[in-house]
Amino acid sequence: MPRKQKPSPQKPNVDAWLEKLTPEQLEAVNRASKIFPDGSAYNIHTLEGMYGQESSSGRLNMGEKNSPGLAGHFQISPDVAAHYGLKVDKKIDERFDVNKAATCAAKYIMDLDKNFSRSTNVGYKKEIVKTIPVEDPIERTKFALTAYNAGAKTIAKAQRAAQKAGKDPTKWDDVKQYLEEAGIKNKKKLKEIREYPGKVLNYSKEFKKKSQANGLPFGWHWITKDGRHILIKD
Repeated sequence: MPRKQKPSPQKPNVDAWLEKLTPEQLEAVNRASKIFPDGSAYNIHTLEGMYGQESSSGRLNMGEKNSPGLAGHFQISPDVAAHYGLKVDKKIDERFDVNKAATCAAKYIMDLDKNFSRSTNVGYKKEIVKTIPVEDPIERTKFALTAYNAGAKTIAKAQRAAQKAGKDPTKWDDVKQYLEEAGIKNKKKLKEIREYPGKVLNYSKEFKKKSQANGLPFGWHWITKDGRHILIKD
């Protein structure tokens, strides 16, 4: 009787994702990452981590065009797309243009980081909530990334709930326990939001080791100085 063959081990998410990317997508991520200023907590690999997480870890499941929900590269809502100048209507949906979507995502995450660097009104009309400033740039990255996934208003409300309970509203590990008070009731969504920043940051670390999105060998990166791009070694 022939032996049963063991199933091939599933490739890690990042490996599977990198195999499916096209040169155009890699270049779009590279170009969009130039938006991040030198010394920022964000870089090309952060953007890759976001892209990998938002595109279902390699399946590039982008949803339907003209959808009123999240869709396209980087899973962008119509409101966010419109705010950053992307067209979403019956004829065209620029969320599916990888260059424009990547640029939109980079600008959006930088603005979210700014929102949590100071007390900022977020939300709409009667649902406006003030964020609580997070001074530590690494910790603030977690808040900005989670706000990308769940919305700044939800995360600001969770901050307020954590503060009211005597917890630290500037620590994500404290704040993530108060997402239900912020209005998130679905258990699957709660799990997704709580795990989101950790997954993106872990992906980012793995992309740093494996990705060629910046077209450079491992250990080299670009900086901008006096308006010029300069290649330096880490």
